[in-house]
Parts: sequence; C-alpha cells; structure tokens
Amino acid sequence: MNVGERVDVAAQLRRTGIHVTLDEVLPNRPNVIASIPGNSPEQSLLFETHLDTVMPNAKMRNPFRPEVRDGAVYGLGACDAKGCLAAMMAAIEAVSQLGRSPSVTVVLAAVVDEEYQYRGVS
Repeated sequence: MNVGERVDVAAQLRRTGIHVTLDEVLPNRPNVIASIPGNSPEQSLLFETHLDTVMPNAKMRNPFRPEVRDGAVYGLGACDAKGCLAAMMAAIEAVSQLGRSPSVTVVLAAVVDEEYQYRGVS
C-alpha cells in the first residue's frame, strides 16, 4: 500500500467528520490515527490493524497483480488485514454517526510496519 492509499483511508474517515492525524513513522509511510472523543476520556476502545504488507518473495508469480482462481483472490496482501481495516473503518464511522458522544473514546490506529521491525507500533 502506498502513501496515496493511506491518505485515502484518512480522507474516507474525514468525510464522516472523524478527527484524523497522520503520524509519519518512516519516510512516506505514515500511521493513520482516527479518534472520536468519548464521555469518559480516561477510557478508550482501540481498533488496531496494519496498512502495509510484507515484501514479496521469489515464489510469488506476480504479487502485485491480483488474480481470481477458483473463487479466491490471490496476490500480495489479499488475505491480510485489509478486511479487518474495512470493518474497523465501518465501525468507527457508525459510531461517528450516532449523533452523540460514545461512552468511551474510540480510536482507530491503522499502522505501518506492524509485522516486520514493528516501528509503526512501538
């Protein structure tokens, strides 16, 4: 996932009025942090997932070109945290549309480098 795609995650969340910050962990690799303040600011609910994928390896035929075979999608990141990210975005967007503050602060941390050197989650 490149910087433009991370900005799209941020832009989508901002369109629903959610406060979003970009925290550049590595050059051109920001974490996307979205939050909705709650009535009990000392308590939080954190959704955390990662934006990027691991590096491709030589056994992958064409990792950057997804293909559908036998009803399944194959490609780098096809079975990764992107479904979780979409679900978490939908959840925080639903909370933002309640018309009232949630009982706890709700935070979505969509981070980089979560599974290699852990720089985005340290």
